[in-house]
Amino acid sequence: MFLAGYTDETPDDPRDWSPLQVSQWMFERGLEQFVDAFLENSIDGACLLGLSHEQLRDDLGISALGHRHRILRSVKELQEGKET
Repeated sequence: MFLAGYTDETPDDPRDWSPLQVSQWMFERGLEQFVDAFLENSIDGACLLGLSHEQLRDDLGISALGHRHRILRSVKELQEGKET
């Protein structure tokens, strides 16, 4: 996978992440099946933090409710600093 071994230093503030840094974060959380959609739509850190269920479904094509919940739960944990 193209992100394997990605070593670019990621800023502490997720709002400053590039789309590749968002993709790396997704891989680390087991959300890799959605990386292509996020990259195709240039989802950077600021966009990531503002995503809604509707945007995930309508704009990114993530139709399964469970997948959208999982992504948004991970984003919420990121916002709250509760990541492991």
